[in-house]
Amino acid sequence: MPRAYALFWWLTAAGWTMWTLADSTLSALIPSTSSRLIFCDMADRTPEWALPVEDFLWLARPVVELATPVLLLLLAWAATRMHALWSAAAGTGLVAFGYVAVQGVSWLSPLPEDATCGVDPDTLGTMSMAAMAWTFLPAALILLAARAQIGPFPWRAVGAIALTAALVAGVVLAVRLAPEAPAGQTAAQDGTPRYALVLSGRRIVVADLQTGGDAGTVPTADPRLYNYRAVARDVAPGHYLAAASTHGTQALDGGDARSRIYRVTVAGNGDAAVGERVGPEFKGVVTELAAAEDGTIAYTRVTGDFEANRIETIVGVVGGREWSLGDKQGLEGEKPGVRWSGPTAQEPPDTRELVAYGEQSLRVHTRGGRPRGPIALDPSGRYLLTARVITDDSSYELVRIDLGAPGKPSAAPWSPEVTMGDLPEKVVWAAERDVSGLAW
Repeated sequence: MPRAYALFWWLTAAGWTMWTLADSTLSALIPSTSSRLIFCDMADRTPEWALPVEDFLWLARPVVELATPVLLLLLAWAATRMHALWSAAAGTGLVAFGYVAVQGVSWLSPLPEDATCGVDPDTLGTMSMAAMAWTFLPAALILLAARAQIGPFPWRAVGAIALTAALVAGVVLAVRLAPEAPAGQTAAQDGTPRYALVLSGRRIVVADLQTGGDAGTVPTADPRLYNYRAVARDVAPGHYLAAASTHGTQALDGGDARSRIYRVTVAGNGDAAVGERVGPEFKGVVTELAAAEDGTIAYTRVTGDFEANRIETIVGVVGGREWSLGDKQGLEGEKPGVRWSGPTAQEPPDTRELVAYGEQSLRVHTRGGRPRGPIALDPSGRYLLTARVITDDSSYELVRIDLGAPGKPSAAPWSPEVTMGDLPEKVVWAAERDVSGLAW
């Protein structure tokens, strides 16, 4: 009877590996929306010492996938007739080696931050707990087979290990379920907002302007739309808006780019969280965002097809109408900006009023009249945060500039009377990364 039980568990483990092999083969041969091949456009950055190991893993992975069901059947025969313990050790080792063959390439050659993929590259080198459980299910079945043949396990030792694992899992769960700090902007020692959102590459970094370092990053809400392209301050303190689009700078190729706008909150400790989606899924790439005092959200999106030389820039209001700016602007170079302003506000050159919402008007302008680099005003309007290149295009610093009392002409950073070099300034953050947008 023990031999029959052991054979049942061994055959179940072998059958599971056969099913997973058939599923992966069919997924590769039959395209579907749930399973598809993911390609990444990037330079090979594998260390030279790891190249032979990487080549071995690439060759070993298909061999192990094909050989595992057959080897498990042979081990099942050996376990029921000769060495149950050694067969169980070999079977669990085979399952573990299969996992290493799959994940080893990601460990040896992690994707760089600038990798352009069909989904978020951060999700490609990781395996969820559910996927991990399915991967090691054959090993658990093999251990059950060994248990049926060898006899009772030392349950006290097993119980102690299980209790320790449960305690560790409980602590981790308690930390994850602990109430988060409420959203709200914390003031730095000088009284200005402590945190700013920095758009860098495809990520949004939470910059701590008091310590000069990073407090974290804004997570992605959807693995397909992981490429952040715009960020702006929302109405309430600690609340922001972020636009995410499909992969990379080539998102417009073929005209299939999609974008979404999300609400983002930053807690008092600097932790960022992505909230609800605002508006529909937009066609094209959303490149600019602006929130009015009453919460109305304006955006700029670029749509079209680079390959067909057909580009169109559109300014719109979430839940309202849109205006076409033609094909003079694109994703690269000078891009049109949108902002809300009152009737007496000073405006940069080439400003065009689109529509009035109460006491505020939606205006569109080029960036020709702005200081070089992204800028953001604090809620009071007195202080300006601007990004400045340190040594090359990959190293930036954030500079806080005192524009004077709010309401004075110098409070408009694009005013011709303002010369940035004549105003008090302080470097509040620096990093070896590019900066393409700010929200403060």
